[in-house]
Amino acid sequence: MPTITIDLPDNLNVPANWDARAFFSTKLYEAGFLSSDQVTQTADVQAAACVEPAEETKRESLTMRIYRWTFILLFMSVCWFGMLAVHELGHVLAAWSSGATVERVVLLPISRTDTSNVESPLFVYGAGAVIGVALPVLIWLTVCGFRWKMVYLFRFFAGFCLVANGAYIGSDFSVIGPTDAGLLIEHGANRLALILFGMLCVSVGLFLWHEQSRFFFPKSC
Repeated sequence: MPTITIDLPDNLNVPANWDARAFFSTKLYEAGFLSSDQVTQTADVQAAACVEPAEETKRESLTMRIYRWTFILLFMSVCWFGMLAVHELGHVLAAWSSGATVERVVLLPISRTDTSNVESPLFVYGAGAVIGVALPVLIWLTVCGFRWKMVYLFRFFAGFCLVANGAYIGSDFSVIGPTDAGLLIEHGANRLALILFGMLCVSVGLFLWHEQSRFFFPKSC
């Protein structure tokens, strides 16, 4: 029986999911040493081995995308509701500490805090935005100390509150209520100071968001 010698290159790449028999049977067929009947069964088995894992991976990828987008939509809803709650908490704390009366707090669909007997309007009306950005940042920095792997969620929320409150205060050119900026201007606040506050908050918020998309959209997905 003649001996067959095949010179294979050193850098030959064998697909990870190919067994040796299937791979070299295919190569021998291409070289003319085996007939098609001899490699048909091996080729059929190998084709299934190549296709099925890919299809399974595709199905898993689609499922993960659905889960990921569902999580993102739910998390954004939590961020919106949380931002409104922290903002109004600032108004409530300022009102209580200054002797004002809190009549009602509404969170949805548009949040507001109704107060009366307000003796320090700049303090009460400005505390919503100040506490609304300071508290989320403080919470994020506190969580950072525990080195929790989900800390990026708190960082995103802090950035969300900074951007939302900054845009709300800095872009509102009302001169009277009921918006916070309008009430502040009505009671003597400086318009330029509000604009600078808004620009600073938005800038810091965007900085906190920088490169955070890698946690929500990994390259492998």
